[in-house]
Amino acid sequence: WARRATDLDPDSVEKRLLVLEVLARSQSAPLQDYLAAIDNVLSLDPNRTDLRVLKADVLRRFERPDDALRELQAIISRDPNSLDAVSGVAVLLANRPAEYNQWVAELDRRAAESAPH
Repeated sequence: WARRATDLDPDSVEKRLLVLEVLARSQSAPLQDYLAAIDNVLSLDPNRTDLRVLKADVLRRFERPDDALRELQAIISRDPNSLDAVSGVAVLLANRPAEYNQWVAELDRRAAESAPH
């Protein structure tokens, strides 16, 4: 029924979010369905950081950490203050100390550059 609602009003972000919510509650939805539903909403509203973080989380849960990391880093490049994205990267890099240290050094460098002098 949720997909039917989007067929009736294909430009409705709210109805596309409904499909996404139904998929999220259905513990058995395949990765492709999750990602398609997220990308579907993002096609109407590409600046939804919350959905991009959700997409990264779905990728992580389906054991695609490198894709999740790329998504989170893209969020941070647009919104360096996204706590969800920063904490998501920290979780993904927790078992990769060299990459984690490099990432923290990059964050420190960016913070120093943007600090008032």
